[in-house]
Amino acid sequence: THNTQYTSSYTTMHQRKGKGDDNSNSSTSSSTHPSPARSGDAMKTGLPRGLQVIGAGHGRTGTLSLKQALEHLGFGPCYHMRELRKLPSHAGLWTDIALHHSDPHYKPDFQAIFKDFKSTLDFPAFVFYKELMAAYPDAKVILTTRDPDAWYDSIAATVRHYQPGFYPNWGVRLFFTIVPSARKIANMMKAMNKIPDWPHMNMDRESAIKAYNRQVAQVKATVPPERLLVFQAKEGWKPLCQFLGVSEPSFAYPHVNDTAEFQRGVTAMGVIGRIMGVLIAVALVGSESAIKAYNRSGGTVALTCATCRLYALIADSRSMFMCGQSGILFMAFIILAILRALGTMVKNRRTPQLG
Repeated sequence: THNTQYTSSYTTMHQRKGKGDDNSNSSTSSSTHPSPARSGDAMKTGLPRGLQVIGAGHGRTGTLSLKQALEHLGFGPCYHMRELRKLPSHAGLWTDIALHHSDPHYKPDFQAIFKDFKSTLDFPAFVFYKELMAAYPDAKVILTTRDPDAWYDSIAATVRHYQPGFYPNWGVRLFFTIVPSARKIANMMKAMNKIPDWPHMNMDRESAIKAYNRQVAQVKATVPPERLLVFQAKEGWKPLCQFLGVSEPSFAYPHVNDTAEFQRGVTAMGVIGRIMGVLIAVALVGSESAIKAYNRSGGTVALTCATCRLYALIADSRSMFMCGQSGILFMAFIILAILRALGTMVKNRRTPQLG
């Protein structure tokens, strides 16, 4: 079992250090860990800067619970997929890494991403655990695992809805098309899906589970035993704290189930996307009314041509999606259309119409 693998490697590692005394069997003994970083104090013990823990496990394997645990133990801040919500510019950095990962001369700029973090878990970092191990040779690696069928069920109910091609409704699709930060994440996902040998979220159940099992086996075969902990959340604090050389907290290991939060997020994005769609439609209808008023009073037809072109784009959802890739220009045009429509309506109310 992975616990046996860890225990033997852990014992061997500390035997090599030549440290220990008669109290070495005590889990809280300071002689077992000569300079332990007690709970929440790792940042005060002079540990080296840079990543100290690298997560090699896929999302939905208890990574959010482990993030909270690591941060309590002093190995935080911990970089997680959630950080992309706060740092949308990182999506572009990950896209660049994904597009160039096969280039032997390319060196990822991990420092730009992890300069303020002590650990990393979950997507997208876990895909590049080998590169991270090379960049941070002193960092330890944690492989979070879960029953493969339960893992796939969780993926299908949550993060898969963020995957291009699996948006649950047109509102979510429009959200990822128009909102700049969301569009960056969508582009990152597309780039990541071009990387072979990891369980893409757009795979069918059988293919995804096979890829998941293959990735777990690859990590176990790649990472030196003394540097690896294979971990499940149900095991709690003990193996984690022993592996990291810190004392166990007195309270229960965190268990975070954010499935409902994911689903609320998808629902919210769908609602926002639909509202955007309605506003666009209202803007276009208003613009069309304004255009007719302009034309009746001998006004310009330039806005008519622009509006007709936009109508044609929206009529074809694929063209609409492609148009969304230049989102700033697209949104600028919509705002301009709204402003011109409102301005024209106000003007027409004050000026008698001809004809």
